[in-house]
Amino acid sequence: MATKTKTVNTSQPKEPKKICQYKDCDAMGRYQLTSNFYKSRNVSIGYHPCCKDCINNKIINIDDMQTVYDVLQTLDTPFIQEVWTEALADVEENYIDKYLDLINNTYKTRYENARYKDSIYEKTSSIEKDEDGNEIKEWDDEWQGYYSKRELAYLNKYYQDLNNDFKIITTNHKDYARRIAQASLIMNDTYNVMRDNPDDKDAVNAYNTAVSNFDRLSKSAQFAESQRSASDVSLGCFGKVFDAVEKHNFVPKHIPEDKDMFDKIIDQFMNINRSL
Repeated sequence: MATKTKTVNTSQPKEPKKICQYKDCDAMGRYQLTSNFYKSRNVSIGYHPCCKDCINNKIINIDDMQTVYDVLQTLDTPFIQEVWTEALADVEENYIDKYLDLINNTYKTRYENARYKDSIYEKTSSIEKDEDGNEIKEWDDEWQGYYSKRELAYLNKYYQDLNNDFKIITTNHKDYARRIAQASLIMNDTYNVMRDNPDDKDAVNAYNTAVSNFDRLSKSAQFAESQRSASDVSLGCFGKVFDAVEKHNFVPKHIPEDKDMFDKIIDQFMNINRSL
């Protein structure tokens, strides 16, 4: 009795394809492999809508840095001035390609968790330092402490981001927001030390302490995601606002959304009924 031999399929799965959205793309609306597109760190976006060739040769203009910022923002990848300066030395002038290779590979350990909001638009060498190489710090009344310009920029941006998310109103929550911003700064600095000295137990302990303090402050101020209960998730729109005001003493900002076609039609019918 003859035995049947199994055939093993060794073929690789086909790579997905997509169409470049740039109007003057040389591919002229034809499907391209996704490897021809830069991958975004934002999983909801997936890939930049324009192919690598269009970005490098038609979209990026190094004399207009906004074109660079726009591409990196879509890729949710930070702009780091020192890395960009290094990318400008690329002899083939594929600057964005070289920059992404540096960020994602050469300096992966340093920037793999960074996003566009973590961009640094100035060289760190521009930070004022004393003769011993330490950052020069001055007293700041708002933050009630001695801080360098770098630290103040970090604190002010973090506080503004919190205010954008929660529209902080009460004095108590403003104070908490400042403490959380300060705790975040310490956590960020201790992480950088730990990253450069992974075997230093003191550096690891300092970072763990900073994380613990940051989490405790966030939970106390009700800014932490883990503070949301099951009943919070099930509340209706009015219930969410009411619950936020009663429990947290702050009002989330309303972000209006564009109405779709059906909403506009309903509005038109409502106007017709009012006129009858």
